[in-house]
Parts: sequence; structure tokens; C-alpha cells
Amino acid sequence: MAEISLQDVFNRAYTYLRASGIDMTVDRYRTLLHLIEDSVASADEEEQEDALLESAMER
Repeated sequence: MAEISLQDVFNRAYTYLRASGIDMTVDRYRTLLHLIEDSVASADEEEQEDALLESAMER
């Protein structure tokens, strides 16, 4: 797996959402975590960290 941590992916996505003016609710946190989980599940062992982050951000 990539060297980027799931915490880093969460932080980047969260920061992007907040900078975009989106208020984070419990449901939005859950959605964000599910999106990250889906991105990790669809990533293969060779995938680079940027691709994992990009996948999470696209969702």
C-alpha cells in the first residue's frame, strides 16, 4: 500500500471541504469516511499515494 496514511487522506479531503465552505455534519463525516474506505478498497497494492488521494477526492 502507499506510504500515505489514511489520516493524511482524511485531513486533505476534510481541509478541501472546509475551504470550500462546506459545513461538516455527522452525516458528512460518515460519507467522507465511506468514500475513503471505498478508495482504499479499490486501490491495488502497487497504487501510489497520489492516486489514492486523487481517488478519494474524485468521489
